[in-house]
Amino acid sequence: MTVPASKIDLHVHTRYSATAGDFYLEKFGVQECYSTPEEVYNLAVKRGMDYVAITDHNTIEGALVLRDRSNVIVGEEVTAFFPEDQACVHVVVLDLNLRQHQEIQNLRTNLYDLVQFLQEQDLYHFIAHPFFRMTRLEIDHFEKMLLLFDHFEVKNGGKTLYPADLLEKVLSGLTAETLWRLAEKHDIFPVSKEPWKKSFVGGSDDHGGILVGETYTEVKKANSRQELILHLKAGATRAAGPGGSPLSVAESIRSVAVQFLYEKRKVFDCIGTKTGWTVVNRLFGPINNNGRLPLSVRTALFFFDHLFQKKFGRDPLKQRILHDMQQGRALRAMVERGRDCSEKSRRILFTTLEHLVIDLIQIGVRKKAWFSDAKMIAATIFTVLPYLIAYKTENKDRSLMRQVRKRFLDPKERDVIAVFSDTESSRLEDLSDVYPNSKIEYITPQTLRIHHPHHPLLSLSYREKTGQFPSVLTVLDRLHAMDCSRIYLETLRPIGLTGFVVAKWMDIPTDCRYPLSDFEYFMREMKDNKEVELLSWLFELYIKQVTCISSPVETAGRDRSAVLWDGPIESEMVVRCEDL
Repeated sequence: MTVPASKIDLHVHTRYSATAGDFYLEKFGVQECYSTPEEVYNLAVKRGMDYVAITDHNTIEGALVLRDRSNVIVGEEVTAFFPEDQACVHVVVLDLNLRQHQEIQNLRTNLYDLVQFLQEQDLYHFIAHPFFRMTRLEIDHFEKMLLLFDHFEVKNGGKTLYPADLLEKVLSGLTAETLWRLAEKHDIFPVSKEPWKKSFVGGSDDHGGILVGETYTEVKKANSRQELILHLKAGATRAAGPGGSPLSVAESIRSVAVQFLYEKRKVFDCIGTKTGWTVVNRLFGPINNNGRLPLSVRTALFFFDHLFQKKFGRDPLKQRILHDMQQGRALRAMVERGRDCSEKSRRILFTTLEHLVIDLIQIGVRKKAWFSDAKMIAATIFTVLPYLIAYKTENKDRSLMRQVRKRFLDPKERDVIAVFSDTESSRLEDLSDVYPNSKIEYITPQTLRIHHPHHPLLSLSYREKTGQFPSVLTVLDRLHAMDCSRIYLETLRPIGLTGFVVAKWMDIPTDCRYPLSDFEYFMREMKDNKEVELLSWLFELYIKQVTCISSPVETAGRDRSAVLWDGPIESEMVVRCEDL
């Protein structure tokens, strides 16, 4: 028999969240959220939430707009700091008044004083996304959180955990012995009598009007706001719904961008037509499936589908026809009916946009017009940048998760090393000596072409072979899925340069080993080929940021100056100088 429960999204933002102190958002006048409190409330109720908690950054103004509604909880997401090193965490506080809010703002620069005040006032609070590294958050900070908080957000619609139930496993495995050992280590007295008993909550952490009510908390059935708070304090909760992913983060970023551009359209209209804005809002804006599309939009979609079939219908590769037709029809359906909030829908959009960008760049490079076409550049940036930001921010949290997994779950857990190579051949060195107790995963042109069999970006003649640049987005997606902790570059060919670019963007520690003969040939090709300016720029960037390029055994007898390329150390990259 199912126990009756109330549903509440405990972590939602509105346009009152502003920028939360982000330098770049403030610089360009972009808010973190453009949703009104009413829009958030209506979407939450539509998705089955019995209660809604409005938790804007360091303000309760948005929540006060709806304070007269009996199922709305006044809350805020407090940006707080460890006083010893200014490491930053977010604490969600619920059911507070204006006086308490003002005092919280005075105390938030010292997390210990803030927690003490919340305990004295008997205010329900929980630590939000505890692995989110806004600053240099380390495992010692996580251990201190275990002593300072009884309630943890274990599912967040905008943050990815690896594995998805990581926090539940860690918190469920705590013992009295563990907590008292941590208390002695950090000289912090736990806030409760049984600090090893934690409660789990979930929230969407929505900023773009998309995720509201998708990730939420189930609470013991409550007939009033006051009863709900009592159940939350008692820990009678369960986190429900999906966790976050880079695709959901990118979707939220793009939605905020669309809403910003829409508000500024009187200043600069980057689309120009009502039909165009309708399509853009359906694909990238807030979730809103109401209303029938205008006739002009439906007509445009009909011709889009017709041209799509005409373009690919004569292609002899049946797999390409099938795949592209399915993608095109799925895209059309998203515009006609409005997209849903499923990971499948996000994956379709991701793949479709990725192919579109590859085609745009390929056409632009062939016509030598990509860098001079402002619209093409803007479309590419709008499509790619949200994904780049999402994968970078999500990867930033992974190192702390690995530390926590090893300390609390499996001390013998193996790190994953991604090897960028032309092929999984036996000529590669035995990496087991270099990376003991690590798992080796290969990223090669053959494995990546499974995802893009018909979209090579650029081609470069290389020793009677064709080197292809794989999609950066595909590589980012692969690295994120495998939870890569280090990259090993074995080749100077396009797959290796792509690995280098991704490593720099993601701040992943990287080792390099290149045969000198490949290096010399590659430099020769670039001097003679005027069509590879982009490739030349990438390679120059590489050689300026590594200390040396190593030689294999057969060239070890040559002059040292022919083996090493000396350059400034501008990164944390480690290049192994073998056989010298």
